[in-house]
Amino acid sequence: MRAGIGGFQGARLTQAREVLGISKSDLATMVSVSPASVTNWESGKLKPEIEKVEALSRCLNQPIEWFIKELSDGADSTYFYRSMASSSRRGRMTTKVRLNWLSELTETLSKYVSWPDIRLPENSTHFLQLSDEEIEVFALATREAAGVKSGPVPNMVLAIENCGAFVTRDEIGYQKIDGTSFWCPNTKRPFVFLADDKSNGCRSRFNAAHELGHLVLHKFVTDGEHKKHHAEIERQAHLFAGAFLMPERAFLNEVKYVTVESLLALKMKWKVSIAAMIMRLHHLEVIDDAQKLNLYKRLSARKWRTKEPFDDKIEFEIPRVLPRTVNLITENLMSKLELVHELVLSPHIAEKLMSLPMGYFDDAHHMDNVVELKSRYRSGNVKSEKADVVKIF
Repeated sequence: MRAGIGGFQGARLTQAREVLGISKSDLATMVSVSPASVTNWESGKLKPEIEKVEALSRCLNQPIEWFIKELSDGADSTYFYRSMASSSRRGRMTTKVRLNWLSELTETLSKYVSWPDIRLPENSTHFLQLSDEEIEVFALATREAAGVKSGPVPNMVLAIENCGAFVTRDEIGYQKIDGTSFWCPNTKRPFVFLADDKSNGCRSRFNAAHELGHLVLHKFVTDGEHKKHHAEIERQAHLFAGAFLMPERAFLNEVKYVTVESLLALKMKWKVSIAAMIMRLHHLEVIDDAQKLNLYKRLSARKWRTKEPFDDKIEFEIPRVLPRTVNLITENLMSKLELVHELVLSPHIAEKLMSLPMGYFDDAHHMDNVVELKSRYRSGNVKSEKADVVKIF
């Protein structure tokens, strides 16, 4: 019997298979083995032979060396999801894996750049003891940390990045997943994944603010607490998002009349939905329960509950920090080919996670055959000040 490849990481095989939605039986057929073999590879009971690892690489679109790269330990992490329903389990797993991959990418890039400081306010109060007033204060403190002025938030994604968090976005094929966030235990940095499946830039901004709320309010929440108190944790993140996007004083100064039409007139300036404005006004006690219900009925009568006017006018906000970082590295330190080898991840997946143009790494394997100085011998100084990479506002 031939020996399997040493150092094979079964957990990576599980990640790659489940993210693509491939069952063990289907993968077994694709690489000409039994389903039991795939199970044993993933559990670590057996190691696949090199020929089978090559087949896995082709089927799952991951480089061979990725399967033997040691996995980062994120067992103590709490991942925040909007829905905990069993029907959204695969979507939760998909976003969790992608955030883990992104954290690994940033860890690799950190060998060449210094990341910005984390500017998020520290919350030492247990989440069950947080008052709504305290959440409002945290939202205002986070706006200040992000460099956002008193009015509407110009760009929600960049506000998160300016606080020192990493953001990625993509379609995942699951309508019930709006976003996911977590604090990486290895790098001690916050990460946010935004799902683009609903094609609504206005809603995406609220989702981003919601995930930012988790990062600020729920950093020390355990996974068990999250599952037990999911509804309250989500309510707090919603409240934070409303307060961050619509600070009380500035927002109420512009609300002269509370009608569906008057709120629609404010939508393009504040870049929030009419429904979110109604909820914010209700929380601020500008309207009571009956008025809120009546406004929602009017939204329904106009068929605006699922899609509001101007939704398609508010563009999706694209992360900037990671694409600028990659460009800084490939323009000054190493070629794209060298960087691809450093990242040890499918180039196509790396492009998506780091918000790079599709095909950014396509020319990495089609370079002229030239003699080139190694990076440590090149002349000239490379700027590495944080502002060169992440100055946003």
